[in-house]
Amino acid sequence: MDGTVKINYMYAKQVLDFFKKLTVGKKTVNQPLVDEFYEETNGGKDMSAYSEILSKAIKAIRGKQDEVGIGSLFSPGGTSVQTELLDDLDDVELISFLIIR
Repeated sequence: MDGTVKINYMYAKQVLDFFKKLTVGKKTVNQPLVDEFYEETNGGKDMSAYSEILSKAIKAIRGKQDEVGIGSLFSPGGTSVQTELLDDLDDVELISFLIIR
């Protein structure tokens, strides 16, 4: 909840493997945690705390993109500097999320 990035976006397979390990064999929903989430977010209407975490993730992705782009200036084969990087939540379409507690 503090916005610390544990595994960055460049390791998508490892993130998915981690999610799988957390959920494999689980056949039911942890209803007390779902109820707690709905209470905390007013039934999912107030996602401000999670939006803030998503903003921090976007900043981490953007920082990594800048780093990769600048690093490519000094490598053979051209550059991958992007002129338009993620600026805020409006540049991202959230299709799924998993909250781990």
